[in-house]
Amino acid sequence: HMDEVRDRPRALRERYAGPVTPPPATARALAARVLDEAEQGTFVDEVLDRHRAAAALDARDRGLLTTLVFGVMRWRRELDFLIDACARQVDPEVRQHLRIALFQMRHLERIPRHAAVNEAVELVKRGHGQRVAGFANAVLRRAADLPLPNDLGVRWSHPEWLVRRWAPRYADRLPELLAANNAILPITARTNRLRAPAELGGPVIEIEGDPTAHPGFAAGHFTVQDETFT
Repeated sequence: HMDEVRDRPRALRERYAGPVTPPPATARALAARVLDEAEQGTFVDEVLDRHRAAAALDARDRGLLTTLVFGVMRWRRELDFLIDACARQVDPEVRQHLRIALFQMRHLERIPRHAAVNEAVELVKRGHGQRVAGFANAVLRRAADLPLPNDLGVRWSHPEWLVRRWAPRYADRLPELLAANNAILPITARTNRLRAPAELGGPVIEIEGDPTAHPGFAAGHFTVQDETFT
């Protein structure tokens, strides 16, 4: 069945796509839009800020939107390797949904695998019809557990030119360096000793999620600041 999926030409998929409806404004749907617009040449943070401001998302979904967008940007080379290993031709918009789902499945422990697959398939179905949704489902279920090659650039999702530049400089430390370069640093804040309640802790605290959504942000209890800043 997978060979049939790999060889199915794009024109045939589009011919049997069926009725198309606009995708809902969920965090995952918006993440696909942001990534698609960013690939057209706009800075991703500008596109993200615009969509985040216009969307009726709660604080949790705004945080998920940000995580998905920057997560896919960081791991795009790895994600595209997995997709391309399972499909020869993928519509650019469908690829965004596949990237987002695979990022969740391979890098976000809190999101169940079935939830990532189901929403991606549903979004593809709304935008491209049942046939293409079935194609997306088959790709995701195969790509999710594919082993990665013994290629540091793919494994740690870095461009080949950078891996080649760093290799002679860092030798055995290169995998560690690439892993650290793609790690998510915690959001730290310095507490305002004149305003912050004692239970907030300090003088430096870590903030989970969007700092502006924290009740102490508007009250001036802390200022977002790198821990090394003095």
